[in-house]
Amino acid sequence: MNDLEEIIAKLRDKATMQGIAGTDSGRAVLQRIADDYARLEAELAAKVPEMQRLLGQYREVLRLARKYLRKGWLA
Repeated sequence: MNDLEEIIAKLRDKATMQGIAGTDSGRAVLQRIADDYARLEAELAAKVPEMQRLLGQYREVLRLARKYLRKGWLA
């Protein structure tokens, strides 16, 4: 189990969560996790259009490569 999986397992444990949420430092950690998640989610959402554009370009390259291979132009 990697570190992230271990953290997730602890966060899913209700007793552990009640212990964490019951302290100021625990609440600060949970807030930081929530803030980091929101930041990462926004960053990924901003990258989606660029990724879709790149995938479209790769699809076009593959389409042309297949076409030229069928015609025997690429060997």
